[in-house]
Amino acid sequence: MDARSTLPRVLTVLGLVAALCSNAAARPVHTYSKDFDLRIPADPDDSRGWMEDAVIDVPDHFTVYDLDVGITLTHTSAFDLQIFVKSPAGTTLLLNAYDLDEFFVGQDYTQTIFDDEAEIPIEEAEPPFTGRFRPKAGSLLQVFDGHDAFGLWRLRIYDQWYADTGYLNNVQLIVTVPELPPALSLLAPNGGELLTAGTTYTVTWSNAGSISDVLVEYSADNGSTWVLVDPPNAGNSGSYHWPVPQVNSSQCLVRVSDATNPSISDTSDAPFTIEHHTVTPPAVTTQSATNVAATTASLRGLIDNDGGQACQHRFRYKKSTGSYTYTSWAGSKTTGQSFSQDITGLSPGSLYYFNAQAKNSAGQSNWANEQLFLTVRPFSGAGSGTEQDPYLITNVDQLQQMNDDLEACYQLDSDIDASATAAWNGGAGFLPIGNSTDRFEGHFDGRGHKIIGLHIKRGSSRYIGLFGHTDSASEIRNVALEQVSVTGNLYVGALIGTNRGSIENSYSTGTVSGYGHSSGQVGGLIGRNYLSDAEISNSYSTATVSAAYKVGGLVGENYRAKITHCYSLGPVSGTGDDVGGLIGANTGTCTACFWNRETSAQAASACGTATTTAQMQTFSTFADAGWDFADTWTICNHTNYPKLLCHVPAWDFLCPDGADLADFAFLAARWLQDNCTESNDHCDRTDLDQSGSVDITDLEIFLANWLAGVR
Repeated sequence: MDARSTLPRVLTVLGLVAALCSNAAARPVHTYSKDFDLRIPADPDDSRGWMEDAVIDVPDHFTVYDLDVGITLTHTSAFDLQIFVKSPAGTTLLLNAYDLDEFFVGQDYTQTIFDDEAEIPIEEAEPPFTGRFRPKAGSLLQVFDGHDAFGLWRLRIYDQWYADTGYLNNVQLIVTVPELPPALSLLAPNGGELLTAGTTYTVTWSNAGSISDVLVEYSADNGSTWVLVDPPNAGNSGSYHWPVPQVNSSQCLVRVSDATNPSISDTSDAPFTIEHHTVTPPAVTTQSATNVAATTASLRGLIDNDGGQACQHRFRYKKSTGSYTYTSWAGSKTTGQSFSQDITGLSPGSLYYFNAQAKNSAGQSNWANEQLFLTVRPFSGAGSGTEQDPYLITNVDQLQQMNDDLEACYQLDSDIDASATAAWNGGAGFLPIGNSTDRFEGHFDGRGHKIIGLHIKRGSSRYIGLFGHTDSASEIRNVALEQVSVTGNLYVGALIGTNRGSIENSYSTGTVSGYGHSSGQVGGLIGRNYLSDAEISNSYSTATVSAAYKVGGLVGENYRAKITHCYSLGPVSGTGDDVGGLIGANTGTCTACFWNRETSAQAASACGTATTTAQMQTFSTFADAGWDFADTWTICNHTNYPKLLCHVPAWDFLCPDGADLADFAFLAARWLQDNCTESNDHCDRTDLDQSGSVDITDLEIFLANWLAGVR
């Protein structure tokens, strides 16, 4: 039976379906998109002002029924921008709401769509603005309804403030036009093409009006007879991947028609040719694996030659010693197309070999070239990463391995020499633990050990520090960072770039700097302390700190977060606003905190109390503010600054700092006591090995540090 004779029955069924379903026709939508790389403001010598170089040229004369505007831009303070759209006719509309009180709340417009019909107004949203929002109150895009879309549309941006920066990346005009009468127009094949039997060819068409289902047919005799494609097309996607039939003819045509109204159709303008070729086995190349983790990987391959027919493909893989595992045949790929397969159940830290194969109706290809990959090793130190059994870090390589598991618990088991990081990654140094996408959510306890000589030099990057970005579940305590050299652009601190969790009993020394005139949120310990779960307590910094704006000796910006019982000493400098001895900018709480106005060269801070060097070395300054000198802090009155007990060497019993004859006498006075328990603080801490008695072992520990000159 001729396939054309089945068409009435197909149309009858589709007609019944259409009669039962009520599907309102969508009006045609035309999207005009353009990528940009435009600085805001456009003039690099202007501290603020207009950026109006974003122009989209619409070449079509469409009447606007509805207009939506899409914007993607990066900007360090989204709320200080005013964004306008201007039509070819000169009509200008302000899209967003500028709010002085919301400066620095957030950044970026990310795939933002301004739409009159959106549920959420832009005034009630928070950056990054992702999704659809109504323009500002009283400023709707319906002002452009009825306009001719043809001509130059311009996006204008006004930057309200001088100390931030950003770039416009993309603008979209989404133009809905009035509904048109149903029509079909075949685009390809439209005459003169040469197709190969057994391959897949994409038939494409355009349409107007409401057409739910399109039938695709072909003729090999210039239209004398027609055959429905197999399988028949369903829906109206505008394209159909057609398995080219096994015919030899130069008189071929394709026809598309409305399944419910065959009179709405279009046919190839001229014949095209289908040639039948002999199918041969395919050829394939194995490509390198991607997404390699401890137990998973993605294997990849490429069809070099499909042999005249779409191919299936598979892989085999094995450990360096072992037998092959084979994946199932899958897919339908042609020459030049790549393919992949995710595999699981691999062994961590193991070498694997794999290769690819393809097949068509003529047979299988040879197994392709062999590739190899090494699965990620688990943490190399002791422990299992739980709160009860944390990973124990003993060297700087294990410190870097924390990036492999951002939810685990870690402890330092010894002092860490991190000076080798100066040569890591081509001089960029240590890679911060966690970032804005994958934040550190675990626990880290320094246990009083030191990390010495950490080096990070990533001047164009954000979220820079030992930790780049921590989440609200993170807990970091008892960390000593000494002689750091840390450089970044935004959100930079020796310990953390942006903190959203808990920090206590930690300190930093060295240098922390922001690179460039746009650098900001830079602090000696923390770049940005962010939101209500973030809290810093019993911590300090003596680091030298410099950046453009929002610079502080301890924290660059404390944004709706908490800081208690902290201090800073180091020199602080900045070229813009919000430069403070302790905190650069503050919208949170800051309790019982101090900075040295003499050593910092800063007379002001967003919070905290300014002191002199003499006051900073006086016990009463801090005790009167409620600092805990029983379990947390200690100070050699009028001699030195407060120190955290967890970082004071166990053998340093008395002031001044270090082990001397007075400390020796203190130990000797308790010699051979054998009742040393926690109740008497292990005999005033002289039972150094906590064996229960003050004996020769404790004396050896004391003398080893005294004679070594440890201070």
